[in-house]
Amino acid sequence: MQWLRKATASKKRRASGVLFVRDHSEHGQQMLLGKRNGGMTDQGTWATIGGFVPKGQKNLFTSALREVKEELGSYPKFKILGRHQYEKPKTSLSYTTFILECQAKNWKPRKLNHEHSETRWVSLEEARKLPLQPGLKSMLDLMGDKVFNKL
Repeated sequence: MQWLRKATASKKRRASGVLFVRDHSEHGQQMLLGKRNGGMTDQGTWATIGGFVPKGQKNLFTSALREVKEELGSYPKFKILGRHQYEKPKTSLSYTTFILECQAKNWKPRKLNHEHSETRWVSLEEARKLPLQPGLKSMLDLMGDKVFNKL
């Protein structure tokens, strides 16, 4: 039975999410972040909107959009700008973030589920001052303002 435990533990756990970005006429380039609620993984940190990919689901993008709708109530019209892959150190977690341009000027979430206490549109500079979920911090450290390149 020990070999079974080891084989199961070594399988990748997949998760996917979305980083909405926009170029707002009054506030400049911004990204939408959600603050993780107590009891959630990385509670109290700011993160992308997303979650685990259900077993058997192959399409990471479909899973990410399902998570957005589940957590925020809706999503705006968007354009895909890119994606980023994060492998969480010392775990089997692989997280794919899809970077999407929000094309609805004043869109905001309709509701929040239990996973987030709030959402906020922030600039890159503002985001760097917040306690960020490790995967998001890694992505912003690596990509910086390139998340806005195609806006």
